[in-house]
Amino acid sequence: MYAIILNSGKGSRLQELTTNKPKGLVDLTTGSTILSRQIDILTSCGIEKLIITTGYLAEQFKQYISRYYSDLNIEFIHNNLYDTTNYIVSLNKLQNIDFSDSVLLIHGDLVFT
Repeated sequence: MYAIILNSGKGSRLQELTTNKPKGLVDLTTGSTILSRQIDILTSCGIEKLIITTGYLAEQFKQYISRYYSDLNIEFIHNNLYDTTNYIVSLNKLQNIDFSDSVLLIHGDLVFT
């Protein structure tokens, strides 16, 4: 099973929290980030592959994953038009990926249990 995490946007609704970091790397009161919470929960539920769309401050996502989740199967898809388009354009960039398995689609600023 795949999970696609949409993290291309600037997270402008989070205002000052995303001035210097992408929305998925916003710190939570639990000591984790939105992204780490998502990854931990998804992998504990059996998700085997993660695809993270990026745009705003994309390099920070790559560094974070390299540091904390290098053992997981995570692919990045970059949307260089992130500041003028919406998530549909990010999804369109996934058209060459073989989705022969089930897919879970979540937004990068979604905190869940």
